[in-house]
Parts: sequence; C-alpha cells; structure tokens
Amino acid sequence: MTEQTSTSAGGARLEARLGLLDVYAICVGAMLAPGIFLLPGIAAADAGAAIVPAYLLAGLLVLPATLSTAELATAMPKAGGPYYFLDRALGPVVGTVGGLGMWAALLFKTAFAFVGLSAYLGLVIDVAVVPVALVLTAVFTVLNIVGLRKTSGLQILLVGVMVVALAGVLIGGLAAWTSAPAAAEPGPLLPGGLGGLIATTGVVFFSYAGLTQVASIAEEVRAPGRTIPLGLVLSVVTGLVVYVVGASVMLGLSGADGLADDLTPVASVTEVLLPGAAGVAVAVLAALAGFAATGNAGILSAARYPFAMARDGLLGAPLARVSPFGTPTVAVLATGGVMAAAILLLDIEAIASLSSAFILVVYGLLNLAVIIMRASGIPAYDPRFRSPWYPWPQFVGIVTSVGLVAQMGGTYLVFTGGMIVACLLWWRWWARHRVARHGAIFHWFARLGQRQDRNLDAELIGIVQEEGPRDEDRFDEIVARALVVDRFGHYRFEDALGAAAAELAAAEGIDADEVVERAAAGDLPVAGPVALAGVLLDDPGQAPRLVLLRARRGIGAPAASPAQPPAGAADEPLHGLFLLVAGRDAAGTMLRGLAQIAAHAEQPGFAEGWHAADSEQDLKETVLQHRVLSVEVGDQGPTSALAGTPLRELGLPSGSLVALVRRNGHTIVPDGEVTLTHGDRVTIVGEPPALDAVAQRYQPAEP
Repeated sequence: MTEQTSTSAGGARLEARLGLLDVYAICVGAMLAPGIFLLPGIAAADAGAAIVPAYLLAGLLVLPATLSTAELATAMPKAGGPYYFLDRALGPVVGTVGGLGMWAALLFKTAFAFVGLSAYLGLVIDVAVVPVALVLTAVFTVLNIVGLRKTSGLQILLVGVMVVALAGVLIGGLAAWTSAPAAAEPGPLLPGGLGGLIATTGVVFFSYAGLTQVASIAEEVRAPGRTIPLGLVLSVVTGLVVYVVGASVMLGLSGADGLADDLTPVASVTEVLLPGAAGVAVAVLAALAGFAATGNAGILSAARYPFAMARDGLLGAPLARVSPFGTPTVAVLATGGVMAAAILLLDIEAIASLSSAFILVVYGLLNLAVIIMRASGIPAYDPRFRSPWYPWPQFVGIVTSVGLVAQMGGTYLVFTGGMIVACLLWWRWWARHRVARHGAIFHWFARLGQRQDRNLDAELIGIVQEEGPRDEDRFDEIVARALVVDRFGHYRFEDALGAAAAELAAAEGIDADEVVERAAAGDLPVAGPVALAGVLLDDPGQAPRLVLLRARRGIGAPAASPAQPPAGAADEPLHGLFLLVAGRDAAGTMLRGLAQIAAHAEQPGFAEGWHAADSEQDLKETVLQHRVLSVEVGDQGPTSALAGTPLRELGLPSGSLVALVRRNGHTIVPDGEVTLTHGDRVTIVGEPPALDAVAQRYQPAEP
C-alpha cells in the first residue's frame, strides 16, 4: 500500500490584494450576464410568466447558501473556497467531489458566457460562435496569468459598464411598460402549477451560481471578515433586483410568447425604447461587458479549485505552482485549456444548464458544512461573520437544494450523478492514498465517543494566527492588564509555568494545577527569548488574562516541547514565559494574541528591550513595541498642562488610549477617573497615525 501523507493548506500562498469593490465586481460579473442576457428567453419557453416568481424564489432560496458561504469564508479564507470548506468539514472524499465538480460546473458556465456573447455580437456583425468563444477564452486566460491587479481592474470596468447600461435599459423599460402596457399578454403566472414553479426555480437558480465564486478567491481578499459578507449581500441584492425587474419588463413588453426562446431578450427591450441601431448598440455594449465580466470572473475563480486541490495533494503538484506574477499559472492554463476543449466538443448551452443541478448540490453541502463545523466544537473555528438564526437557514438550504434537484427532472439527476461518480473515481484512482485528512465531522464523532482529526485543529489554529488581532480582541488592553512575575534567579521550565499559574490563581481564582496540566499538554513554542503557552478553560465566560514572567538568569527548556525554537535560536537560553488563558468562547482571541506576541518577540531589538526593562511597565511596553508611546508629565513644557487632568478629559486622537500610568514606582491600570499628577509616566497605545499625533502634541521636535 502506498504510504499516506497528510497535506494541509501549506505551500505557496496567494497575496491578498482584493478589496470590497473587487469582490462586488467579481460576484456581480459572475452572476448577472447569463441570468439576464440569455436565460429569461430560455426559461420562458417552458415556464412562461412563471419566470418572475421563479427568479424571486431562487433569490430567496440562495440566501442560506450565501450566509453559510460568508461564515465559512471568514473562518477559512483559503483558495478554492467551496472545495476547501467541504474538504475540511466533511473530509477529502466530499472535498474531491465538490472541488472537481464545481471546477467543471464553472468551466461550463464560463464557456456558456462566451457563447452568449457571440449571440449578441451576431446582432451587429456576422460571427462564428466557436472561434469567437475560443479567442475570448485565450484572451482572458492570458489576462489571468499576468496578474490579479490587472484582472480585477478590468473586472471593475466591465461590471461598471454593464450595470450602468442595464440600469438605463431597465428603468426605461419599466417606465414604458407601466405607462403603455404591451398588447401582448404575459400569460398565466403559474402555467405549470406549483410543481412547474419549483422546477423553473431550479433552472433559474443557475443565475445565482456566481455567488460562491468569490469564496474561491477568499485567500486573495483583504480583510475577508468584513469584505466578503458585505460583498456577497450587495451582490445578492443587485442580482435579485435586476432579475425580477428585468424579467417583469421583458414579459411586459414582449409577452410570454415573444420572450420564449429569445436568445437576446435585452436587445428586444432596447429596440422598443430606442428603435433602430441605437437600441441594438446599447444592448450589445451591455452584453459584451457583462459576458466578458462573467468569463473573466469564471476563469479567475475556477482556476483556484485545481490550485487548492493540488496544494492539498488531490491533484498533481505542478497545478499548485505560483508564478512571479503571483498567480497560479499552471492552474489557469489548465482551466483555459479544458474550457476550450469543452467549447469545441460539447453542447455548452445544454451542459451549462444541466450544471445548475450540481451547483445546487454543492450549495446544500455548504449549509451542511456550517452545521458540522459548529457542532465539531473546534475552538479555532472562529469566523468573523456568523450566520444569523443558525441553524434554521442551513436546514432550509439543505431541504430546498434537495427538493429543487428532485423537481428538475431525470436528465438533471443523471448528469449530476455522472459528475459525482466521475469525481469519486478520481478519488479512488489518484487521491485516496495521498492524503490522510478526515475533516471536522470526526470532531463531531469525537463528541459521540469516536476519533477526531488533530491536523485540522492545527490548520485552523494557523489560519486564526495568520489573521492577526481584531479590534474586538483588545490586545493592547490584555497586555496592559497583564500580571507580571519578575525574578532574578533561574527557573526550571516547570517551575516557571507553575509560578505563572499561581499568579493567575491568586488574581482570577483559577485552578493553578489545571492550568499547568493543560499548558504542558499543548504546544509550547519559542519566539525569541520567550516561550508561549495558551490554555483554554472550560468556563466560557473567562476573559483573556495574560501573565508575563521574566527570569533574568534564564529558564530551562520545556521537558518535551512539540515545537522547536526558530533557526539560530537553539543555543539561546529562555528568559521569559507568556501564559495566556481564556474561556472557550474566546479561543480566537487567545490564538491571535499569542501570534501577536510571537511576532513582536521575534522582531529585532525585542530581546535587548526585554533584558533591559527595569519595571513592569517597561516589560509591557516591550511587548507592545511599535504601538506604544510614553509621555512624562513634567513640571514645565507641553506635558505640564496634563497635571490635574482626569484621563477621560485628555482628548486623545481616535485610535489611541492610555493603557498604563506609572506613579511613585507603582503601575496603575487606569480608568477614566484617574487624575494625572506631576511625575506620572503615561503609556499610550494605539495605531501609528494616532501615536504620531500625540507625539507632535506632547513631544515636539527639538529645534
């Protein structure tokens, strides 16, 4: 048997460069074009006027998947999005099915966009669909290779043109329809009854398939905890309004019979508003921008699936390579190549429509993934955005996904089943001997007495630590309130840990023996001259509390530390221990705090400052480093006016606060009622711009 190796999301990382406007443009660009420029005519051929409530219902039913995607993406902002979430929640078998299946579905959807663009071009020039689609595939593949900034900038431009043009067409069409209703009758609202509405909803659900695409590039999004949820919500609202209003206008101006099988429905509306070449030109401009945006977003996001799967060992290693442009070049080339082959060999329109059923399956699994991650009890699962009303949206999302797929018909079920079987065959033939992950579902099993996947804990801890402190973590306050143990002698490591735990026990009433036992059982990494220990307590309400221990003559190494000191530091004795405890509800705060301390401890100058500190306040300022400023309240000069001033009246710039006051050899953790006196040393923490403003006010440059 081939030896199994556990692969995680290590390896090459992609740089975070995308902001809110980029995320919105990718979501809207991936979603709108096929759904408004092509699909209304195709759907109306079978459903008639039912397309309007179908679009509305599909938009409402996609909300659970949107909420779940936002939660998972803010907890695990990694390339590959849905693949990564399913793999880590449900295991690599489901991850393989979701990853390969979504890659194929996005390929077909993107190829469909290029074919649709050719249909609109045919209104003004005689073009051959396949050659044009192949050229567009090649162009956008190259753009996605040469750099994300160029690609995202083009995406914003294309979406801007499409949205402005569409807004003009729909507003004008709505006014024309309501002021002079068309002679053509839209037909009965539900010609196929409730069953027909549900089946049509499953078909037009394809229009919202672009929503998950932003999750596949989450690793490249700045501040994903805020940017991704906001971008997703704005995109859903935009799509819902455009689809419902657009379908209503099309039916109102053309009637159900006129709209049926119309492959250029937006052009039909513009011809009513602007007869002749002008109307056609507006429609073609909007369609060109929209389909180009869909194609660009499709290649951009689809390429992240093979990249992420290769990084995890489920596909060949070359697909995980990152070029000097900062893009997964091999994965982009593979995506473009398979897309070109699909355009040449397959009936793209039919297959793209059939792919909507598989996307529904993945949406249902994403809702299940949130339930599994929450139920697993993994402390490091710490999303910035949590789905409201959990778990009801997730249950609704799972049930509706199953129901919609079942109502779509046998052809859709056969196609979806075939895709799943193909993915499972790949797992069995290629991947199953190359990975040893199990997913968060094993943690859920552990709560029922079964086993769990320790590698996932470590991986999620790494994700939390990469994020850095959040504003709500109040890291500066944690350091300011830290307990300090400062000794001249030498400690055995176990004694140092016991002394730090005893200090906590005295201050917080915590069981010192329990703290020592849990700290010794976990990782005890070394950063610079200090060791780090984090302990999660069973009490969920325990606020994070930090102990800084310094031993001036050194601390012996841990008896069996799982982590090794950084390169070059193995011969340096330890001179400090940071012990941070927190309740389980504050696991993310604890992990980010330890990561922040480790980052500071490895900075040049930390060791010197740690050794030279001659007071508790000096030690804390060493930890805070570049986020701290000390001001002495003197008898004269700019700071003399501070004497007699309560802290609440200082009027410090936004983004700064007083963390400590040193008075007569004692350190005070202040509140707003503390009044400054001459000789006080005030420690102010905050963002660099705010600290610069304070320095200019109280520490003017010498002439």
